Amino acid sequence: MLAKIIIGILGAVSSILLARLLGPDARGTFGIALQLTTFGVQIGCLGLHSSNLYYSAKDSSKVPTLVGNSIILSVVLGIAVIITMAVFFLLFPSIRPLDGSIYVLSLLAIPFGIVYLLIQNILPGIQDIKSYNYSEIAFRIIGVLLFIIVIVLFNSSSIEFVYSTTFVAPLLVSTWIVWKLRRYGAPTTSIPEVKSSISYASRVYVSMIFAFVMFKGNLFIIKEMLGVTQAGYYSVVMNIADLFTLISASIGMILFSKSSSMENNKQRWKMTIKSAMLCGGILLFSVVLFYWNDDLLVTLLFGKEFSQAIEPCNYLLVGIIFIGVQTIFMQYLASIGLPKFTLYLWGIGAIVTVILNYFFIREYDLNGASIASSISYCVFTIAVFIYASYYGRKEIVSI
Repeated sequence: MLAKIIIGILGAVSSILLARLLGPDARGTFGIALQLTTFGVQIGCLGLHSSNLYYSAKDSSKVPTLVGNSIILSVVLGIAVIITMAVFFLLFPSIRPLDGSIYVLSLLAIPFGIVYLLIQNILPGIQDIKSYNYSEIAFRIIGVLLFIIVIVLFNSSSIEFVYSTTFVAPLLVSTWIVWKLRRYGAPTTSIPEVKSSISYASRVYVSMIFAFVMFKGNLFIIKEMLGVTQAGYYSVVMNIADLFTLISASIGMILFSKSSSMENNKQRWKMTIKSAMLCGGILLFSVVLFYWNDDLLVTLLFGKEFSQAIEPCNYLLVGIIFIGVQTIFMQYLASIGLPKFTLYLWGIGAIVTVILNYFFIREYDLNGASIASSISYCVFTIAVFIYASYYGRKEIVSI
């Protein structure tokens, strides 16, 4: 938990530096560029990051093959995604969210994000949580140091210069993880192993695309409907939400790696319930603490120019609690093979979230995005719990 606190602090420092350095307009552009890169990474990884975790937890002897396949696939898939997205936006320039060099940089960053995501997720699979936490901390520290170098040494507020620093951390940390995993053997490649991972990974892949639309898609809607400055304000809201969800992500990661190797489903479900209660309690305490000090925290950390992010952030707090708990139940479903109906839940959730955001943003501006998201997150979490409890009552689950 100490590691997650450190990661959260470093993430907050990074967000604060960006907000202070760039201001609302450029921060909005940076946030959109980052989400465009993230979307490309989600598309390009094909869900293999979760299959890496799943299969390394099942059999650690597969680690060298998982590492080798991840390195090759990150290059191939990264290039393929860059070309695909570039062609798509060339054919449909009216929906391209960015222009110029920042758009190019957001695409070029995709392969670096893919290799980091694939390689890093092997660590929790082999129960090496310490190294996983070290990699997260190193990733954040490198990012913060690079931002400081840009600000202090180069005295630059160029958004392109700042964004180019995001290439470095994933490359350095991925290299360290590969070196760390050398004790399992030299990296190898195996096409049959890739094929055997596709069935599980494909379900995760579809879920990830819907999850991205559900949790991050409203930033693009805000940019189109309200402008880049409002998107800058909301990017701060999303940064704050991400800090809270670090809690559920860390608990869920540990739960998934342990429950994937468990044979007793009743025991697995019991552990899931306890984890969900723990996660919900911590999140409830955290968001109440934030609500009491929201004005002080946001304006002190990000600056008075981001004070417009306070109210929409408060409207999202309830949704943050629910979606954090949802993460725990979704990790349970992932540990039993991710039943196909889970994809329908994600798809419906994403569609409902987009529709609600469109109408609520049109009516209530920036607050509408948070209200719509909180409503959809609450309903989605309840649906996931009901579906997960159906499998939790069974003695043996075979997907």
